[in-house]
Amino acid sequence: MEAALFFLFATTLAATSQAYQSHLLPHSGGGAATSAAHRRHHNKISCSSWRLAVETNNTVGWDIVPGECAEYVANYMLGPQYPEDCFAVTSTALAYAKNLTLAGDGKDIWVFDLDETALSELDYYSLPDVAFG
Repeated sequence: MEAALFFLFATTLAATSQAYQSHLLPHSGGGAATSAAHRRHHNKISCSSWRLAVETNNTVGWDIVPGECAEYVANYMLGPQYPEDCFAVTSTALAYAKNLTLAGDGKDIWVFDLDETALSELDYYSLPDVAFG
């Protein structure tokens, strides 16, 4: 069990620590006069608040990253914070798993589910219609 968890942790860490090439598309309507703060709060959308709401499943029914948040999300996914978040999540899961008391009957199972989280959606966020793929 511990070897399997270590393998999962190491694989996740290796996959997220690769140097990704950032191929950001220009922000539509942007120009020298358009500040990053304006783009991040355009139409009263705070991109960091939007990201938190999505990650906690408090925002449902969205199909793509809002255009005004594309650069913010791209910088998060392709920058240093994403691998740090992956490391924090896997470290916490590993610490929890190490403290479990197993029944010893061979029927214990550990499911490490990353579906519907930003940590598993890098390929989706890289699509051209998400606005920075």
